Amino acid sequence: MNNNLTKWMTILTNLAVIGGIGFLILETQQNNTLLRLEARHAASASMRELVLSNMNSDELILARSKAAKGEPLTESESTRIQLFFFTLFRSWQSEYFNYMAGVISEEEMVSLSLTWRRTIQTLYIQSEWQRHMIDLDPGFIEFMEPYEQ
Repeated sequence: MNNNLTKWMTILTNLAVIGGIGFLILETQQNNTLLRLEARHAASASMRELVLSNMNSDELILARSKAAKGEPLTESESTRIQLFFFTLFRSWQSEYFNYMAGVISEEEMVSLSLTWRRTIQTLYIQSEWQRHMIDLDPGFIEFMEPYEQ
């Protein structure tokens, strides 16, 4: 009789351990989902901040307008544009890294990369892209190659 009680206790203990492991797996999955959502929110907030800084900078808007028309830029205007696009391309690269880590879905990445492609097609932005490529990750550069002209 004592042997049967020991067997049942062992079985119940093993079931409790298995249940605990299942609970930990569920918690880990929920934490991963939450971390992905937080990463997406942070990336979106960063991009929103970059766009707002562009919209709120009359100097940058004027410099980009002059660059788009092919007009000569002052050193200050040229520097503003370089810094803006350095930040923009780094932001894109960060989105690419999130995609590679599984944080961004295939569908979302297709949408993002189409926007990037349209952006890079502008002549002065293409030259900024070429200027900043040396500072970017080779995997990201390779990912973007189909979008280069």
